[in-house]
Amino acid sequence: GLVATLGIGAWVGELEVDPALGEVLPEPLGAGWDNSAWLFRAPDGAWVFRFPRRAFAVPFLERELATLPRIASRLPLAVSAALWQGRMPNGWPFGGYRARRSR
Repeated sequence: GLVATLGIGAWVGELEVDPALGEVLPEPLGAGWDNSAWLFRAPDGAWVFRFPRRAFAVPFLERELATLPRIASRLPLAVSAALWQGRMPNGWPFGGYRARRSR
């Protein structure tokens, strides 16, 4: 492999990304005043990622990301809590949700 060819010995990364994700291209799903949404069709299903568009929206998304996982099972309807969470280089949060089919 590349590591052996370069002669740098065994090296284990702190985070390994599934190579299949390199084949996943985002599709714009929509944009509102506060957030934009992108659809990712991955081997394990479709995912929707939401990103804030304005600083004003950041605390609202942070609250959603913190609250929905705690209350989702107690709500009378199906709610997708973010299974993926992270921060963009500017420090703003984002959330990734399993895509649900609309009825």
